[in-house]
Amino acid sequence: MSASPQGRELPFPLSQSLCARCGWGKRVESERGSVFLMCRRASRDSGFERYPLQPVISCTGHEEPGEQAGLGDAGG
Repeated sequence: MSASPQGRELPFPLSQSLCARCGWGKRVESERGSVFLMCRRASRDSGFERYPLQPVISCTGHEEPGEQAGLGDAGG
C-alpha cells in the first residue's frame, strides 16, 4: 500500500492513484470506514472532479506536495 497525502496507508486501488501523490489530494474517511481521495483543486477550478473515479492515471492538475500556489493551511 501507499501513503496518502496525510501519511496513512491507502487501500488498493487508491494506493495506485496519481491523487495519492498529489499535493491537491486529501484523504477523506467516512464514519463507516470507507476511504476516498478528494481533489481540493476542484474547489477552485470547475474543470476538476471533487471526487474523481479512482485510480487516476493522468491529470493535468497534478502537482507534487508543496507546489500548490496559495493553498496554505486553509486548504485541507
